[in-house]
Amino acid sequence: RDGGLVALKIMPLEVESGSLEKEVAIMKKCDDSVYIVKFKGSFIKDGNIWLAMEYCGAGSVIDIMRATKQTFNEEEICVVMRESLRGL
Repeated sequence: RDGGLVALKIMPLEVESGSLEKEVAIMKKCDDSVYIVKFKGSFIKDGNIWLAMEYCGAGSVIDIMRATKQTFNEEEICVVMRESLRGL
């Protein structure tokens, strides 16, 4: 809606509605956290629910490992774990 780049999570509408509603509610509740991906909105198209979320350019941890063709060392894993726990 604001013209910004987003990440999309596309799921069939057949997904258990309770789990989907819970996921959206949690993302909305965490909107003020700098450690949680921001929820931008959702819509239904072609029998699927589309969730729009903040785009993270670096990707996930596994994306980084695949791109570099390397595993993380203990110090790097500690940083990932520390930042993940801050999100909780």
